[in-house]
This record gives sequence, C-alpha cells and structure tokens, in this order.
Amino acid sequence: MKNKTLSCIVFFLLIQCHSPKKEITPVLFNINHFDVPNNQMEVTFSITNPTQEIWEGGEWSLHWNQFSGNIQPESLPEGMNLEPTKNNQYWILTFDSPHTLTPGATLEFSVIESGIMNRLVMGPIGFFVHLAHNDQLFDLESRIVWEEAEGLKDLNIPTAADRYASYEGISTLPKEALHWVLPVPQKINLLEHNRPLPNSLSINFSEFTLDRSFLTQRLQNGTQLQVSIVETENADIKIKKNKMLPNEGYQLKITQNEIQIEASSSSGVFYALESLHQIIITAEREGNELPLLEIDDAPRFQHRGFMTDIARNFFPKEKIIQILDYMALYKLNLLDLKLSDDEGWRIEIPDLPELTETGSKRGFTQDESDRLFPMYGSGSGTRQSKGSGFLSREDFIEILKEAEKRHIKIIPQISFPSHARSAVVAMKSRYSSFMKEGNETAANEYRLHDPEDQSEYTSAQLFKDNTICICDPSAFRFFEKVFNEIKEMYAAAQLQMNTFNIGADELPYGVWRKSPLCEAYIENQATINSYQDLYNSSVKQLNKIITNGGAHMVGWEDVLLVHSEKSQSEIEVNKDLKDINFTPYVWNNSW
Repeated sequence: MKNKTLSCIVFFLLIQCHSPKKEITPVLFNINHFDVPNNQMEVTFSITNPTQEIWEGGEWSLHWNQFSGNIQPESLPEGMNLEPTKNNQYWILTFDSPHTLTPGATLEFSVIESGIMNRLVMGPIGFFVHLAHNDQLFDLESRIVWEEAEGLKDLNIPTAADRYASYEGISTLPKEALHWVLPVPQKINLLEHNRPLPNSLSINFSEFTLDRSFLTQRLQNGTQLQVSIVETENADIKIKKNKMLPNEGYQLKITQNEIQIEASSSSGVFYALESLHQIIITAEREGNELPLLEIDDAPRFQHRGFMTDIARNFFPKEKIIQILDYMALYKLNLLDLKLSDDEGWRIEIPDLPELTETGSKRGFTQDESDRLFPMYGSGSGTRQSKGSGFLSREDFIEILKEAEKRHIKIIPQISFPSHARSAVVAMKSRYSSFMKEGNETAANEYRLHDPEDQSEYTSAQLFKDNTICICDPSAFRFFEKVFNEIKEMYAAAQLQMNTFNIGADELPYGVWRKSPLCEAYIENQATINSYQDLYNSSVKQLNKIITNGGAHMVGWEDVLLVHSEKSQSEIEVNKDLKDINFTPYVWNNSW
C-alpha cells in the first residue's frame, strides 16, 4: 500500500512537471464599458511582471502609444501619475512606493478614458517598462479585450452578417470574362486557336539597349520556362523597332511559330515582355496552351504612381525592391518615396550624421538627444522594430538602379517645413553638441529651430514642435545641403533627378508667431508684412533651389492654399503662388 501511494505521488509530480505553463500576456487592456453618450470608456489595466526583476514602487514606469482614448488623471488610483510628454499619443504612467510589483505578480487598476476607441489599431500598443535605478527596459506583449464590453452595440459596428449582406447581388465573373493581361490592354484580339506551351524560348533584342540578362531572368520568374538570348533571325521572340508607336506603347503578337514584339522605346519593350510574362504564367498554372493573340497597347496615363512611406514605419532596401517588382508587374512608372516625416528620417546624409544617428531611431529617451520618443508602438528601442532604421547612401543608389531596370523613376520626398520633427530634433542634437564644444558657428550652420520660440500650435498628428523655423538662413542651407546630397546619389547611379517632393502638408496654424527670430525677420524685410508673406517667401526660396538644381518641385496641395486658422479645411488658393513652377498632389478632396 505504501509503495502504491509513493507511485501515485511521483506520477502526480511528473504530470505537474510536464504540464504546459499557461501563456500570460503581461499587459491586458480590458474595456469594460463604451460610454458613447459621454464619449468615454471605462477600462481596466492588468499588468503582470514577467521578469526576474522587482519593479520597486517609485522606480518603475509604464510607457505606450495610444491614438484614441485619453486617461482622465483624476480617475487614476492614488500613487499613480501621468507624466507629460511631447505628444498626446505617447503615454508615461509612473507608480509610487505602494505599487511594487514582484516577479510574476499582477497589478490591476481601472480608469476612465475620454474618447472612444472604435478600431483596434487606434488602441494601446508598444508597451514597455523602464526601471529608473538601473535604466533597464522591458518590452511587454499586450492584448486588448473588448468583446464583452457594455455599450458595444452603441458603436454601431457592422456585424459579419451585415458585411456579408452588403455584397448581396454580387457574383463572380465567369472565367471567359477574365483578362490575360492587367492592366487590360487598349486593344486585344484573341484568335480562335492556341499553341503548345514551350519549355524554352530564345529572344533577339535587336537594336534595343537593355539589361538583357535582367529581362530574360524576369521573363522566367515563376515559370518552368528557360529563356536564352540569341542574335539570329530565327529567334522565338523577335523584337523590332517601330518609330510610329507611342513612347511607352507596344504591339505583341503570339502566332503558331513565333512571338513578335514591336516598340519605339525600351519602355515599350519592357511592358510587352511584362504582358507576355503574365500570359505565360497564367497558361502554365492553369495547364493551358498559349493563346494566339494580338495586343496593341500604350499607357492611358503618363503618370502612373505609387507612394511608399518608410518614415513612419521603416522598410529596408529589399522590401522597396520587392515593391518595385510589383509596380513593374502593373506597369507603374513613378515611386514617390517618403524619406522623412515627424516620426523618422530614413536616408543617410554623410555630412549630417545626426539625421540618422538620432532622427532614424525611436525608443526610450530622456531628452531625445539620442533618438526620437516612441511612436506607432515602436517600443523601448531595445529590440528591432519598424520604428528605427534608414537607407544608407549605397542602399539608395542601388534602389535607383533597380528602379531604372524596371522603367520606374524614384521621386524623393523630404518634407519641409511641416512634418519635419525628426529633422528638427536631429539638428537640435547637433546644435547642442557643438555648443557644448564652444563651436557656435558649426552649431548654427544647419539649425532648424529658434531656441527662444514660444509659438503654440498642434499639428494634425498632435505634435507641438514639428515645424522648421524658416526665419533663419540655416533652414535653407539645410534644405539645399540635403537636396544636393540626394542629387549626387542620382548622379552616382548615372541618373538625373527630375522631380523633388517637398511634402509640406498640414502646416499647423500658429507656427512662428511667437518666435523672436521671425519677428525680427519680418520687421527687417520690406516685402514681408505678414506670416502669409513669410510662408510664400519660403516656398519661392525652395522652388528656386530645386529649379536651379535641374528638378521640378512637387508637393501636397496645401502648398498652394492660404495658410489660415481653418487649417486642413482651408480651400482658398494662394494667388501669390499660382505662377510658381510647381505640381500639387491633391490628397484632401473631401471639402
């Protein structure tokens, strides 16, 4: 009997040892009540210490980003306090001595938040804990619990059934109605017969100067096809120059014996091969033969663009080249690459290392001399995230070369003077470093802020310090420096920079109005009598720099609108700027 009891105890212990531990999410954000009539939420935080460190009360703080929902300070339990930050989307909560959290222990507390979080993406993200006594940082996984909240129905969120019902009457297209090529060619004549799908094809590029190796590899991608380059007349794919066709146009014919391509330019040849590639892939994957057809095609629009923002969330060279591949598939020819914004500077400027040493990183910081504070859930900065990173000079040159192979032009976007916080903070760090060394000349050379500025404003993304001070020549020295450095990267890729995007949208109302530098500048300039005149003058200076540099200036529509208290709702055109050499990108058309 004794042995049987011992065996049962051992068996029980073995079961305990091998039972999987329950996964604990360190931070739970429980929404208890959506109080829609009062535009507020009742929420409970549940914080578990997953580390082996004791989080001593008075020594630890909780950090995160949140776009909807503001904690009402008076609703916090005693001994918890909100620390002020430079943006309403970055939150710091400190805990006094009663709130020590030992390893494995959980702290729960409830608060009231003003504002309603009606989408998960607008909720809290990127939690981390900072220990003040040793500067340790711990990134914490989190989860939003909302499914059982009171008042959920008041959000009027469509159910799955509602969404399904909205598609009533929609039917799938019959296979016969699907197209072999996208975008659909202007003219396509499908003949009655097909031809066997070949295992290999030879191609004669004729007189066209192209990256032949790249094009043959691209034609093979995703297929079983083997493509070889020949110089003989009996090639399977014959390419002929036809000067009568439009610049990017082409003709593609698939006959029983050969494939014929005619084009007037290298771009036309490229697009013809892209169409042929789509046809081959579709036929091969569906187990069909090649259709005999005739295509006469040319782009309907000269500008076929796509924009990628790597400032707010960084993506490396490899991802951008992948985007170029997909753009080429759909015959897009312009990539507007957003290289700077409030939340990140993403391109190396060798003579201004602070732009990437400080402006390209996000995470915990005491004073932003080393990095920007967290945004978009970038966390503490101790682990890899989309909040940090930049393209080296070599990366950007390679991207330019890869784009050229795909007949895509890159438009660099550097926002000036708005949406420029990463640059302002980075150059402020440069300013402070040189001032400590006693080198005032170097400190002021590329300074973007007025140290005495007391202007009050809030940007669309809730920043209060995201605009460059345009009342000092240093701002335009900075812009010209960056412009010329990027232009040199194009030259290194043996390309010309034809277009430069200054961004410049959402300029907050109130900027510069309490800047001593701007007050003095306006007083001393005979042609500048208002802040609108000041802004107009800065746009003309930028336009001169870009035009003299051989490029065309583009930017968001805001550049050509009157700067007023209406902010983003302003629609009046600024007549003083209507004659500048500038192309506006219209984004806010919901007037």
